[in-house]
Amino acid sequence: MSTRPAPRRGYWLRNLRLVIGLLIMWLLVSVVPWAFATLPIDSTVFGWPLSFALAAFGVPLIYLLLIGVYAQVMARRDARFLEDRSLDPLRSDESARDV
Repeated sequence: MSTRPAPRRGYWLRNLRLVIGLLIMWLLVSVVPWAFATLPIDSTVFGWPLSFALAAFGVPLIYLLLIGVYAQVMARRDARFLEDRSLDPLRSDESARDV
């Protein structure tokens, strides 16, 4: 049985779902371009085959997008969680410093 209060447990469950979802997207972004890079395509971008160029230029941008999504969502969740905790009438001043 967990000793965590329900709001904290819900907060961590939502964070865990976010991290798992983003890791699955990261895995797909890492594997799918590799699979498409083996396809024979006649088009080129700056002298590189189209599939390789899309993987080389697109994958790092998608990684940055995933990092940005994580940072933005977590900043919003952390602010909401800390705001909810500050309104809790049963919380003592000592436990406020532990946040």
